[in-house]
Amino acid sequence: MSPSSLRATIDSRLEEVCKVREAIARMECAPFSTEEWHEVESGIGEAVNNAIIHAYGREAGHKVKVEVRIEPDRVVCTVTDHGRPLPPEARKKPKLEVVPEKVEELPEGGMGLYIIHQVMDRIEYESKEGRNVLTLVKKARKR
Repeated sequence: MSPSSLRATIDSRLEEVCKVREAIARMECAPFSTEEWHEVESGIGEAVNNAIIHAYGREAGHKVKVEVRIEPDRVVCTVTDHGRPLPPEARKKPKLEVVPEKVEELPEGGMGLYIIHQVMDRIEYESKEGRNVLTLVKKARKR
């Protein structure tokens, strides 16, 4: 049986994100469907990417802590870093304006927060005393 909780601390290198995603993929994902669990993996992966890229400026040698806990009807994840805080303008739910005729103009990067907001049900952020904590919650759909 796979675990229903995960605690991991990785170095702030993008290559480390795959280790987190692989560990999440091995977790017992009940009560989630396969599709929902892929969304959870994506949301958490994007959150860890953002900590490395934006909080630490892609600089290795810093810690990113990830905790995932599956509850009877939801999954709760926290991503903690000690880098630069999320700027106030980035704390709002991002919008994606797509003009079908100009789809090639969509940015390749910078979509992490948008993806997180699309796949998770609740996002909370706190920065206090040099510590940033992003909490993600996804509820299992009723079957």
